[in-house]
Amino acid sequence: MSLNVEKKSSNEMEVEKPLFGIVPCIGSCYNVSVCCTLTFWKKLLTSRLVLVAVYFIFCMYINCVSQVYVQHRAWEYFNHDLQNATVLPDIGFDIFPHITENAIGSMNWADFITYAIMASTLIRFIFGITREGHRLRGHILRRHIFALGTLFLLRAFAILSTLLPNPLDGCEETLGLSEKTLGKNPWVEGWRILGGQVVTCADVMYSGHTVNITLCAMTWHTYSHVVPLTKFDPICALRFGRSVTDMDLPPVRNEMGEALRWTSLKIVIWTVAIVGYVLIIATHFHYTLDVFIGAILAIVVFKFYLSYVRTAHLRDNNLNRFFVWLEDGANDILEYRRNLPKMYDAHARFVRSKTLATGTSLGILSDVDDEEKTGDSTLESV
Repeated sequence: MSLNVEKKSSNEMEVEKPLFGIVPCIGSCYNVSVCCTLTFWKKLLTSRLVLVAVYFIFCMYINCVSQVYVQHRAWEYFNHDLQNATVLPDIGFDIFPHITENAIGSMNWADFITYAIMASTLIRFIFGITREGHRLRGHILRRHIFALGTLFLLRAFAILSTLLPNPLDGCEETLGLSEKTLGKNPWVEGWRILGGQVVTCADVMYSGHTVNITLCAMTWHTYSHVVPLTKFDPICALRFGRSVTDMDLPPVRNEMGEALRWTSLKIVIWTVAIVGYVLIIATHFHYTLDVFIGAILAIVVFKFYLSYVRTAHLRDNNLNRFFVWLEDGANDILEYRRNLPKMYDAHARFVRSKTLATGTSLGILSDVDDEEKTGDSTLESV
């Protein structure tokens, strides 16, 4: 009798991974007892998502501590009467009609559209799988949380630096804010604000609502074509003179993963974001400057982080090693790095064509040719 046992392939032996890679899901092949093992807790505490979540909570807490300090400073400066503080002239208040009605119940329009965009973004990118089958949802979530935490940490210093009168009429009365509801210890009251038990009125510059809306829009703009749900793109189909049902459209991205053109979904999400900006201003929740600075900072922080981690492996130091570990296994980053030589070659060809077009002297061109031949011979010898 043969004693050979057929071995399963590595794919068959692979255990089903839980959502975002940290928490066992009900109904999965994970056993409930795994939650009690030392290995599980070690993986949980060293999880990249958990680390970023702790960083996010820390940043939000520092922002809440700053809100408490600024609120008491505002009461002292305005003699405990913020209602008599002069609202600064604002071009957005002049252009848009003042919206005083709430959206749903006691929820104002600024909160409503911010929560709606955040919820739709979370639901959409739970299905963060590329056409090649690579999962990016965990990486997308980590990047979003990291950028959001960083922006609220910066906001903590922004609201401390300059005290602005709140433009919202009856802010304290509407929110039930007073010295009785908000204690003077910022380190204790910061936790109450973080838990949603109390809110403040003096944290004006810059708008946290705008930061959330803009980050969500940037997430859609950057990843909706990387992890697409459908090829349906009616607006761009009409732009190229095609039928709205035509799925055979020009490519959305290049080999580096960069977007080559806009899609209908991106146009819709930025339209919704602009509507959100207008509602924040029209409800006098923030000044126009608060919205402008919040949007610009959110875009800059998001783009800077993404561009930094893409090339972090080229510079060996502790910070870059941390970001390389944080983005380990992200297929969009790996794809970008694999195609870096192509980008450098394309740039070199572009520079050379510009040199030829400007009529550079033959001596310089011959030097360039000699350098290229020398480089090629060196590579061949290696």
